[in-house]
Amino acid sequence: MTKTTVLAIDSATIKAGYALMQFNGQDITLLDWGCWNLKGELPRRLHALHHKTLEKIGDHIDIVAVEELRINRGARNLDSMIKVAYAIGAVLSAYGCKDPNNIKMLPANVVRSIWDVSQDKAALREAVNKKFMDQIIDKGRPYGFLPRDQDIVDAIGLGVAVWATHNTPLKPKKKNAPRAK
Repeated sequence: MTKTTVLAIDSATIKAGYALMQFNGQDITLLDWGCWNLKGELPRRLHALHHKTLEKIGDHIDIVAVEELRINRGARNLDSMIKVAYAIGAVLSAYGCKDPNNIKMLPANVVRSIWDVSQDKAALREAVNKKFMDQIIDKGRPYGFLPRDQDIVDAIGLGVAVWATHNTPLKPKKKNAPRAK
């Protein structure tokens, strides 16, 4: 079985979480994780995110995972969502030059569905801590990921979900067929 390395990035313009994971069948190893604190005006932060992504990619990344942004009509935080879209673009342009075929995107609701958790951020954090607690402790976090680590947790959740869908394509839920009269 071949090993696959995934870099998942929770794209944002102020704090962007990332997780570097290696998948070997059902075994998942967290290689590295962290959060990039981006400073300055928006163009400077996007530039920094692009370059930090390039530094992480190196030659050993097989898949880059980013969240597929869904903007609902009438969204109250539309300005923030547009900035996140720019951040996703900065990440995509960093990896897209290398291999655009291995960029995988999933919306947040699909990530949470794969993890079988609610939209509550604490639910995903609890699931990630439960699944990876031994690895997290081994890397110096005796209490697991805390609320301040949500950007990292979102990246880990995204990476695992992308791997799951990459290896087991999602099947749409069957709609009830209309009954014959």
